Amino acid sequence: LAGNALQHLPADWGGAPLAQLHLHANQLAHLEELEKLEPLADTLMSLTLHGNPVNCHEAYKVTLLALLPQLRALDFSTLTPTDRDDARYRQRPVPVRSRRPATAGASRRHW
Repeated sequence: LAGNALQHLPADWGGAPLAQLHLHANQLAHLEELEKLEPLADTLMSLTLHGNPVNCHEAYKVTLLALLPQLRALDFSTLTPTDRDDARYRQRPVPVRSRRPATAGASRRHW
């Protein structure tokens, strides 16, 4: 399916037990399209998506590792334990710092 100007992935993969999928050099632009790969999670080991606008997204690799945790290679590169640790770390919710409400009439100090 590489090099076909695809903008959308199929919602149904027909139960095909795919181990490798080459989707590079298409026009996939949105992370939501990657969610359609989740039905392949049990069998897909190698995936190529380079050359698509979506692979410039900051959450590209993290999203794929969340959807396809068994994936071993992405864009012709072996996924490392560091890639997986980074994905787990980045999936954690970011704590919101509590702020003290400003009191009315409080003096401000300038340093």
